[in-house]
Amino acid sequence: MSLQEYIVIRGARENNLKNVSLRIPKGKITAFAGVSGFQPSAKARVRDEFDAGRIVENPDGTLQVTAYYYMMEQAIEQILRFGVHAQALEPPELVQALRDRALQIARLYEE
Repeated sequence: MSLQEYIVIRGARENNLKNVSLRIPKGKITAFAGVSGFQPSAKARVRDEFDAGRIVENPDGTLQVTAYYYMMEQAIEQILRFGVHAQALEPPELVQALRDRALQIARLYEE
């Protein structure tokens, strides 16, 4: 793919990002998720489920994973399997879909 087929992010520092740079292919659903640094079992799952070339370990022990999905539901299900140990950071429509799903789940437990 040429550079024109990617969205390039350099040195992102918003929310919990710490100087993150990446290339996101256009036309695909891409989930960029950070996994809790204090959960060895979550880190082991990430290493089992994702290609090593898509995992970056940050100095604070968190993992950042770039994953590519062709269907939004597939990305939502993958991220939700990590529970509170993963957070999708991009793209905004995936973040919103996860937020909506979390609210649906929370409503199931309202009294």
